[in-house]
Amino acid sequence: MDAGVIGDVRLIQSSFGFTLGAGENIRLSPQLAGGALMDIGTYPVSLVRMIARSRPARVQAVAQWTGGVDRALSATLAFESGLFAQVTCSFSTCLHRQALIAGSNGVIQTTYLNHTSHPAQAVLQLRIGTDKDAVDSIVQTSAANGFLAEAESFEGLVRGGPTQWSGTTPEESIDIMLTLDAIRESARTGGAIGIPADS
Repeated sequence: MDAGVIGDVRLIQSSFGFTLGAGENIRLSPQLAGGALMDIGTYPVSLVRMIARSRPARVQAVAQWTGGVDRALSATLAFESGLFAQVTCSFSTCLHRQALIAGSNGVIQTTYLNHTSHPAQAVLQLRIGTDKDAVDSIVQTSAANGFLAEAESFEGLVRGGPTQWSGTTPEESIDIMLTLDAIRESARTGGAIGIPADS
């Protein structure tokens, strides 16, 4: 994307879901800000923020509510640049984690599942071109344990200081949280929620 291979990014679709088992679960506690959005919805929203490099200007969301928390949620994010993003999350689907990033000259599709039990390999499908002559390819990636990578990145921050941190910046973290709050408010009220450019 930085090299402009797929052109200007115009649409992002990102989704994460799994089936939550029966019985009590901290993820369903309204007192602890439970629900699909605040648990697994943070991942699609973070991906969108990373790609868009800004917070959305407006969000609109719908949700399925159970006991005061969202069990499934879908949101559309509109950016000042014209970019649209759709994020979904669910505690009632088979395990999936995927994204589609569509640009003016190509598309990236990816799936990635991180588990503590074994390293997983992200599959990146790349299509370059806008017509029937578009070229498809697979981008090879190395298998990695997502949780281990997080721990190693945090270790780099602790040992080497902020210059060794490649994760989310404080500004990005604020944008992600403002977006999550706006999505949740939209899902509760049924209306579009604007997010100020500077807060």
